[in-house]
Amino acid sequence: MSRHYNHNNRHCEHHDQIVSEYKDEIFKHMRELQDEMLPDPNYMAIKQRETGLDWRMRSSLILWLVEVHSGYHLREEIIFLAINYLDRFLSLKEVSIDRLQLVGTIALSIAVKYEGQRVRMKSLPKLCGGAYKAEDFRKAEIYMLDKLRYKLGWPGPLIFVRKINEIDAWESGARILAKYLLEAILPDESFVAERPSITAAATYCLARCMLGMGEWTPLHVRISEYNYSQLYPLMAAILEWLNEHLKHSCLEVFDKYFLRRNLRVARFVKEKLDSGFVIGDQCPASIVSVELDAKNSSDEDSSSNEGSSSNEGSSSNEGSSSNEGSSSNEESSLNEGSSSYEDCNSEIYFSI
Repeated sequence: MSRHYNHNNRHCEHHDQIVSEYKDEIFKHMRELQDEMLPDPNYMAIKQRETGLDWRMRSSLILWLVEVHSGYHLREEIIFLAINYLDRFLSLKEVSIDRLQLVGTIALSIAVKYEGQRVRMKSLPKLCGGAYKAEDFRKAEIYMLDKLRYKLGWPGPLIFVRKINEIDAWESGARILAKYLLEAILPDESFVAERPSITAAATYCLARCMLGMGEWTPLHVRISEYNYSQLYPLMAAILEWLNEHLKHSCLEVFDKYFLRRNLRVARFVKEKLDSGFVIGDQCPASIVSVELDAKNSSDEDSSSNEGSSSNEGSSSNEGSSSNEGSSSNEESSLNEGSSSYEDCNSEIYFSI
């Protein structure tokens, strides 16, 4: 047994060495992919001009998708993939208002499958309140895959956040705060066609500023490939959006990151905004950092939902995993024989 264990250890170490050796090439390829799979930021005015769709309807759909995604504790990458598929499809194909929820649900379904989880297609109509037939979902999925040319490997922002976070020794506060910012801005059209690498770097840099972690060092610049001056306009736009919309938009995300396992970063951000937090166009010098903690837990933190969540903040080894947030509980959330969209809570409604 011990020899077998040692052999496996050596095999894993060898695998890690190979991955480390080609890490730069892998991320170079990801940066190329992110450019190939960006949606058209003007698709509402161009492709959807005659359909009646607008950005408000997209925002409503995304808020609904976020709620479904959170309700089933799906892997964090899935919501970013789904929205990329949605925006790319809407950049290519006219969609009527009455088919928008169908398109969004199919985008989520494809993202779930791409991440290795199963969805029973017969249950998707129930998720949409019976507005569409099972045959509609089968045809729509095939059609969307064809329009996307089966290019599904879009590298979302989380992989870039993890890469930068490695510099800070997997410091959990900055990583979780950056993820909160990324999810909070999902409904806003201003960020539709931003590269995930720069969005990840901007949210991570903004998180460091909020936490008082000091300057954006030359090592951060080298690893992220963005200096502070390049990130500042996007950071300012994110901060402006948060000040204008955080109190009444994406409450599902706020509630999720208000929990103790996520270090209550939602409360921290609200307090920072209420105190008049601003950033300058010059990189801040090192200052006394703010420590996020999980004291004074509330009843909601001990709920069964929290215990089964796949969110990153719940694992002490989360930083070293290539499949962040893929706990065993999460894996079973939509697998065959366990809960599925067929068991969807009827209180999850979509309206535009």
